[in-house]
Amino acid sequence: MSGNKELGKLSVEAFKRNESDPDLSTLAVLARQSDLRHLMQQSAVTIHGCSTPINKTSEAEELFARIRIPATSKETFRQAFSVYSISRETLFPDLESLAKSLASTDFSVLS
Repeated sequence: MSGNKELGKLSVEAFKRNESDPDLSTLAVLARQSDLRHLMQQSAVTIHGCSTPINKTSEAEELFARIRIPATSKETFRQAFSVYSISRETLFPDLESLAKSLASTDFSVLS
């Protein structure tokens, strides 16, 4: 159980109000789930004290990486992801993704 206490301690520190610079304060919020995708992904929201979008901050290059997959390579990536059971419907578990998955499934191989 000491691991849980350590994790709790880190969480408190991460979201503690920064009195010396309120722009650095962060608040984590578990919102009421009104969207099926958010519910399925167990999403949460963080509210940052700074009005600058996080992708526009000076640390953005350290925090984010842009990955561009050329259109000619998408099928190769889909096949590689499928080895690990990663698909559109596992990333976005909603009815739209399920419908697109079913629409692109070749059911003739099942008969």
